[in-house]
Amino acid sequence: MNRIDVVCDVARPSEKSVIRGGKGMGSAEMREIVVNAREFRSWRLARYGAADGPGGAALADDARELFEGYAAKLLLGGRAIVRIASVARTVADIAEHPLVETEDIVEALGFRSRASL
Repeated sequence: MNRIDVVCDVARPSEKSVIRGGKGMGSAEMREIVVNAREFRSWRLARYGAADGPGGAALADDARELFEGYAAKLLLGGRAIVRIASVARTVADIAEHPLVETEDIVEALGFRSRASL
C-alpha cells in the first residue's frame, strides 16, 4: 500500500439527486483548480526554489511537529512519509500555501488507505 499515494472513497449519489439533475464539480471547474495550482507551484518554485524536505515539501514548524507525531504513532516508513509529504505539498499548492500547513498534512493523511492507518 505504500506505493499508492491517494485512496479516495467515492459515495454513490442519491437517486433523487441524479434524477433532479444535481451536479457536482464539472471538468471545467476541476481544470481551473489544477491550472491555478500549477501556476502557484511555478510561482512558489521561482520565488523560494525547491525545498529539501520530504517529498519536496517545506513544512511549517507546527505542521512538522504534527507530521512527526503521526509518523511515529502510525509507524510510517520512509516511503510512506515521502509520499504523504508529496501529497500534502500538492494540497498546499491548491490552497496556495507557500509552506505546507497542518491542514495540508491532515488532508494528505486522509488520502491514505484506511488499511494502512
